[in-house]
Amino acid sequence: MGYIITVAAFVLLAGLTVFLMTGHGANLIAGFNTLSRNEKDEYDKPALCRFVGKILIPIEVAVFIGVFSGMAGASWSTLYTIIVSVACLPYIVVVAVYANTGNKFKKNA
Repeated sequence: MGYIITVAAFVLLAGLTVFLMTGHGANLIAGFNTLSRNEKDEYDKPALCRFVGKILIPIEVAVFIGVFSGMAGASWSTLYTIIVSVACLPYIVVVAVYANTGNKFKKNA
């Protein structure tokens, strides 16, 4: 049952990545959806969406490898999952700091 849930999460994440990479779905980005309409208009929404979509790709690859190695019965899949989970934390912090410094996604910056 755990694999079914994980595969469903992977498929959902893959769909979300494709949707964001097309420049749509800005309101799905945490923090952006809480801005006022005037503040939202200051941002380049397609560029922001593509950036978030690119962030999701390495996480998706890690989930993909973990799910299918576990299904194949690989003995290293549990260790892989633990290592990748711990490694994703600094990645997320670095990406969050990068995205929130320097007004990279402001239209007139």
